[in-house]
Amino acid sequence: FKMEVSIQDVRDELTSLSTSTSTSTSPQTSSFPPLSLSLLRTLPGNTTCLDCASPDTTWCSLTYGILLCLQCSGKHRGLGVSVSFVRSLNMDSFKQEEVVTMLEGGNGQFGDFLERQGVKVGGRREVKLQSSSSSSSSSSSQID
Repeated sequence: FKMEVSIQDVRDELTSLSTSTSTSTSPQTSSFPPLSLSLLRTLPGNTTCLDCASPDTTWCSLTYGILLCLQCSGKHRGLGVSVSFVRSLNMDSFKQEEVVTMLEGGNGQFGDFLERQGVKVGGRREVKLQSSSSSSSSSSSQID
């Protein structure tokens, strides 16, 4: 079942999110808003996990605006929240600005960025990570 979603529908959904909890400074949803999720899945590259190309993308990295499968989300969690902040699209709550961040990103956009930086995209790739606590040393991590 494929749902047609208009940008106006998503705007209305985000507006209702921001006004639904007017007492809170950071309104949150119970999960990723359904119309926004439908739009998110139509972004280039978002039909598969960025790291392993699995079609089961039920997780995301808010840090990079990308969709991930369960297995790769665990690997991102293992990197720490300072490197990749991971959330479940179905189980976690999202602030309005986090939903917008995801809609502005996408696996295609991030994959293009990685390729411009000389990082192999697709399947297995080696990603060099720089720790914020030790700026002089870098570690290498394989993301399958």
